[in-house]
Amino acid sequence: MAKNNNKKSSPVGMLVLTIIFAIAFVLVLATNAGVLFGQPKDLYDVIEENGEPVKGEYVKLDMKATFGGYAETQYKINGIIPAGKMYHYVALLDDGSVISVSFRGNKMKEKFDKILSNTEAYYMSGDAGLLKDTVTVKGKLTTVAGDQGIYYTNAMTGYYDGNIYRFSIDTTSKGTMFIVVIILAAIEVGCIIGFMGALKNKKKENEAPVQTADLEQ
Repeated sequence: MAKNNNKKSSPVGMLVLTIIFAIAFVLVLATNAGVLFGQPKDLYDVIEENGEPVKGEYVKLDMKATFGGYAETQYKINGIIPAGKMYHYVALLDDGSVISVSFRGNKMKEKFDKILSNTEAYYMSGDAGLLKDTVTVKGKLTTVAGDQGIYYTNAMTGYYDGNIYRFSIDTTSKGTMFIVVIILAAIEVGCIIGFMGALKNKKKENEAPVQTADLEQ
């Protein structure tokens, strides 16, 4: 008598993947709930409460003045998938401090360049009324590091002797997080479907009659 040794895929592997991506999904939601679903805090309130910007805080800034762009880098979704160009500008705060702002899109760049023109006109004339336009930016505070940090330091060294915050308001953070959540959710659904399919195949395998063969002596 010989048993049929054809093996169906085990549901154990799919169960492990389902659990792993479920944990990843929950962690992303938990650590970025403020960015995804919360309201941004005013940057000035964060600085007043803590003495400086705080990494990870979701903030907003009504910007009226800028010293212009200091770098253009490649935007990558979750730091991996290339998705166009990212601009980095220096925002001038009301107290004379500066902070970096990172954003995407030509329309937003046009708004920043308009603010830059106003700022240049203000410094030429001293007329604060020229700072009449405002761009509201919302994003997660990140530290300025790597190549961006080098560009930022080089741009401000010898040019500005005021308080320089080595933080950037990353306006792409919310969109990026939504993309990551959607991708993780899709993978999790795929894992659940795969697990249920593997479980169904395993059940059929267990219910199938054992195949035998008569062997002649």
